[in-house]
Amino acid sequence: MKRSLLLTLAAIAGTAILAVALVGFRISQGGLDYTAYAHIWDYDGDTLTDLHMEIDMDITNGNGPCDPVDWEASHGYNDNYGVAVCVYGLYIGFPIGTVAFDVLYDDTLNLAPEVADSGVGLDDNPDANAGATTFNGAGRDLGDGWDCSSGGLAFPMGDKNPATGPGNGRAFLSCSSLTGPFRLGDNEDWGTIAVINFQALGTAATDVMTLSWAVLGYTDASEMGTCNPSVLVPMPCEVGIDHKIPPPPTPTPPPATDLSVTLTDAPDPVVVGSDVVYTATVTNKGPNDVTAANLVVTLPPAKVYVSDDCGCEVAGGVVTCAIGALAVDEQKVCNITANATTIGTHTTTAVVSHELVESTPADNSDSEDTAEVSSGVRMEKDANVLVEGVQTAANLWIMKSGCVVPEEGKGCLLIEKWVFNAVDIDSPNDSDEDPEGVGAWEEQIKYPHKIVDVIASPDNAWLESGGRIANCTMTIMTENWILTGCVTKDDPAEPGMQLGPNGDGLIETILVVPDTNDLIYRDGFRPTKMNGVIADIIDENCEVTDTLAEEIPGTLPGGLTQTCGDAFITVRMLEGDLDLDCDVDVLDDQAIAFRYGSFFGLQLYDQWFDLEPKYTDFDIDIKDLQFVFGRNYSTCQAPIPDDQAKPVPPPQGLP
Repeated sequence: MKRSLLLTLAAIAGTAILAVALVGFRISQGGLDYTAYAHIWDYDGDTLTDLHMEIDMDITNGNGPCDPVDWEASHGYNDNYGVAVCVYGLYIGFPIGTVAFDVLYDDTLNLAPEVADSGVGLDDNPDANAGATTFNGAGRDLGDGWDCSSGGLAFPMGDKNPATGPGNGRAFLSCSSLTGPFRLGDNEDWGTIAVINFQALGTAATDVMTLSWAVLGYTDASEMGTCNPSVLVPMPCEVGIDHKIPPPPTPTPPPATDLSVTLTDAPDPVVVGSDVVYTATVTNKGPNDVTAANLVVTLPPAKVYVSDDCGCEVAGGVVTCAIGALAVDEQKVCNITANATTIGTHTTTAVVSHELVESTPADNSDSEDTAEVSSGVRMEKDANVLVEGVQTAANLWIMKSGCVVPEEGKGCLLIEKWVFNAVDIDSPNDSDEDPEGVGAWEEQIKYPHKIVDVIASPDNAWLESGGRIANCTMTIMTENWILTGCVTKDDPAEPGMQLGPNGDGLIETILVVPDTNDLIYRDGFRPTKMNGVIADIIDENCEVTDTLAEEIPGTLPGGLTQTCGDAFITVRMLEGDLDLDCDVDVLDDQAIAFRYGSFFGLQLYDQWFDLEPKYTDFDIDIKDLQFVFGRNYSTCQAPIPDDQAKPVPPPQGLP
C-alpha cells in the first residue's frame, strides 16, 4: 500500500491535493457497487441520495441528532444547545474509518466551551459519536477503536482560532479508527458524526455555520469524500442558520448620590518628551458624605500610565482610581500622566465615569492611597512591542524568506530599548533653575553570535526633543558584542543652552536576525515538538548622564542605571511548518505526504520530515503525517497547539 501511495502522490505532486487527516488516496475503486444510498431531505426540500454532510441546528426534536435535520433554528441569550454534524448516503459495506472537519461560526454570537483533554478525546467538544456518549440509538454510532486525539497531539477544540468575528470561530475534530468494529457505512447508510455544544451569546444577529475541510475516509484512510475544499471526490456540505434572540435590556440604576466629575488636560507636554497630563476633579455635591468613590478614565493608546496621588491602576487604556471617602462639597484631584507613543499626533479622547459605594451620613474621614513610583533609573528592553508594558521574553520565528515582520518576530525580531524614571534636577554649578535632562547614554550588548546577529540603531527622537543635536556614531563592534551610545550638544542655530528630556523615552531599536542558513542545517534542529534554542541578548554597563555629564538622581555611582535589562529570545520553528513560511498549509501536507513510507537508507528519506517522535525514529510514517495535518491553519501568531506562543521565560532569580 505504501509503495502504491508513493507513486500516486508523485504523479500529482505540485497540486493542492491533501486534506486534514487524510494520509492517502483511493488507488482504485473499480468493481465496487455503491448502490445502497440513504434517502433524506436537505433544507431545500430535495431528496438527496449521494454522499453528503449536513448541519442539524436542533438536535432536540424528532428522534434526536440528524433525525431529522433542522437547517435553521433560533436560540435565546445564554441558551445551551447542541449542533450535530450529519452524514448521509454512505456506501453499505464500505465503512468510515477517518473523519475530520472544521465548523466555522461567529464566536461573538456563540461560545463553544473547551473541555479538558483526556484519553483519546471521544467525549470532548466536539463530542464524537463514539465513547461514553453516542447518538441515534444502538448500532448507528461510529463504532469502536476510535482515537480523536491524534495520539495526544490534536484533541478536539471548540474554537481553535484566536481571532474573533464571523467565520473565525472554528470547532475542530479529527478522528480515526484502525481496528473497528465499524458501523457507519458498514451497517448503516447515515448517522451522526459528532455534536458540538454551544452557549448563545447576547445579541440580535444571524450566524451561518459552515463545514470547512470536511473529510470522510475509508478504513484504509483513503478518501471517501471531501468539501471546502474538495480533493478527489467532491462531496456536498450544507450550511446551518442560527438566529439569536437578543437579551432583555439591562436597567440602569440611579446614582447613589450627586457626584460631579470634570476633566481637563494639558494639550502641550508638561515634561519634555511625549507626556500629557490629565487632571480629573471629583466633587461630592450630595447631601451626605460618601464612604468610597471610584474614578474610571479611558485614555488613548499609550505606552504607560501613572498617577501621582490617587492610587490608580491601569488595565489597557482604562485607569481606575480608588479615591476613597468624600465629605459634602469636598473635591479630590487626580493627575494622571499618559506617556503617548507619538508626540504631535496626540488628541484628548478621554471619557470619565464614576461609581459610588453606599452613602452614609456624618462620615468626614478622608483617605488617600498614593501609587508607588520607582525613583530608580532603569534601562530595559521591550522584546514584544505589540504588547503593553515591557516584555523581556519573545519568540523569534525562523523563516526561509528572511526578515518579514520584525514586530511579530517573523524572520527577525524588533526590540525597543527604553529609559525609565530619568528625572534630572538642576545643577548647582550654573545660574539657571532648569534641570538639564538626559544628555547621553551608553550600553554594551552581548549576544550568541553563532545563533543570531544583532543590529543596533539609536532612536534620537526623545533625546533630541528639547532641541539638542545627538551624535550616535561612537559604535564599537566585535564578534559577539556591541558598544553603542549617544552624546548630545546644543544646536548652534539656537540661542542659549537647550535641555535634554526627562522621564521615560525610547533610545534605541535592536533588530535580532537568526543565522537561518546555519541553524536549519544543524543536525536535529527541525520543526518538531518543542524545538528551539535560547538566545539571551545581554546588556552590561548601562549608563545615562545629564547634559553636563553629571549623575541623574536614581542612578548608581558612575551613572549606571539601577536596572540594565536583558531580553530572552526563543529562536524556534513553527511546529509542522516544513517550508518555513510561518504557516502550516497544504504545501506542508504535500511535502511530507510525498515522503510517506520512506525510511533511513532510502534517498527519499530526509530527517527534516521525521517529526514524531521529536528525537526521530528513522522513518516517515502515519505519526509524522498526522503531526503536520493536525496543525493545519497554524500560524506563528496563532500556533497550534498554542503552547508554542509562549517564549521560554527568563531563568529563576533574574530580573
